[in-house]
Amino acid sequence: MWKVVLDLDETLVCAYETSSLPPIIRTRAEEAGVKCFELECFSSEKDVEGKPDINHVTVFERPGLKEFLKQIGEFADLILFTAGSEGYASPLFDRIDVENRFSQRLFRPSTVSTIDWQNGVFSKVSAVTLLVTETSWNLGLDEMGAASTF
Repeated sequence: MWKVVLDLDETLVCAYETSSLPPIIRTRAEEAGVKCFELECFSSEKDVEGKPDINHVTVFERPGLKEFLKQIGEFADLILFTAGSEGYASPLFDRIDVENRFSQRLFRPSTVSTIDWQNGVFSKVSAVTLLVTETSWNLGLDEMGAASTF
């Protein structure tokens, strides 16, 4: 069976802090038939009382997302990944995975820090290759258009 690792942000959904999103963007997306919803997510930052801040996020689903997950889930073990924090991503995962199609959900701690020596850029990259212990076909997809087998 295939293992397919799908990146959440900018691949399956696009999420923006609601307060910074111009209303015309949501209006045009809805007019074009793009499904969107608002969500409350916990921030990694704390308020003056030490409680996590709550962020209001507007989420746009990639067109055809539900059908894509249904079809690919018939022949692959799905793994959902994000470099986002668990407080942000858990409510979002719950919202798009109501059928529990994903066998694993991976968050920021599943990344490793690297430096792109050619460009001098510090970045977080997924360490999903560490998950794969079986000899089966595996595929990862992310927003950079990268598809890799490992």
